[in-house]
Amino acid sequence: MGAFMLVEMKKNYNKGELGIVRNVECINLNLKIIGIEYHDKFHEELGKVNDGVFDICLCGRYISLIQLSKKDDKSEMIFIDAANDYDTAFEAYNSLSAAGWPTKYKDRFMKSFEKLAPDYDKVYDSVELKLYSEFTDFVSSKLS
Repeated sequence: MGAFMLVEMKKNYNKGELGIVRNVECINLNLKIIGIEYHDKFHEELGKVNDGVFDICLCGRYISLIQLSKKDDKSEMIFIDAANDYDTAFEAYNSLSAAGWPTKYKDRFMKSFEKLAPDYDKVYDSVELKLYSEFTDFVSSKLS
């Protein structure tokens, strides 16, 4: 089982969970957890643009929306567990709308939800979200 580091977590987001990271160092660590090549490609793409880059990545049961910007205050990584439930996914979609996310990213979120749905139960326990202190304890336990 893997783990991603968070700064803020909201449980019971309807039926699912919502985890948020806005600290660039934590985002970069999480990108490396997904894969060193993924992290490096993200930064390579960031070097080619003026503002920032965006991607959606399936991380176990979580759909992760990743926005990395040249301005640290615009970077964030959001993990959404829609609990394999369309109503919860639509609630997340509407929350993204309220937060000002562009339609193309919200639509990619819904496509990712639909892609994940058949395998949701199989990947449910493959990844956990941990707050900073829990994450350091988790890593220490795996190293000892």
